[in-house]
Amino acid sequence: MSWWSLIKSILPILISFISLGISIFIALKNTRAEKFNMDFELVKWFGSSDKEDIPNHLWLIITNNSKLPCSILEISLKVEDSVGNVAKGIGRGNKALVSTSITHRKGKEERKEKYSLDYPQNIDAYSSLGGYFHIYSSHAFYHFEERNVKVTVKTNRGSITKEIFFDMGKNIFRVLQNKSSGEEPKITRREDGSEIIYINDGI
Repeated sequence: MSWWSLIKSILPILISFISLGISIFIALKNTRAEKFNMDFELVKWFGSSDKEDIPNHLWLIITNNSKLPCSILEISLKVEDSVGNVAKGIGRGNKALVSTSITHRKGKEERKEKYSLDYPQNIDAYSSLGGYFHIYSSHAFYHFEERNVKVTVKTNRGSITKEIFFDMGKNIFRVLQNKSSGEEPKITRREDGSEIIYINDGI
């Protein structure tokens, strides 16, 4: 048998193997792209409540790194202190009032209200969503402040949990407390001597 005849005989088999390899590669690529892949970041938070019916709020940027869309169903918090006491919080349902500001213009009072986002929130493929998410808890906000808190974002495709330090300097309630008209912001230090850096941001 000549070399040319041999090549012609194995060429279809070779092409079949190459096609199979390409198909497997594409299938694995699509599976990876469609796999649940999400991340989130805490930008700031607004914690001032010590009542169960008044929520605290987290400003989160949530990123969907998947080829498929997903829905944010709820967000939960959990923190445990050094003696084993556990504080929890959960956010779900319709939007909640974050703040109300009142201004006066030309003798008229203008009232502006800011609300958190509703649950659920849909995020398209390869997209991000940012805003305040409300969290209700039977524990006052200071149980979470200056502590490492487990934050869980639950979606219709899976959940992701990250441990995040709830910095007092990122708590807008504390930022507003720290500001004094016409004066420099107070320098606040932790017990270990480290300085609390208050973000230059509002509600």
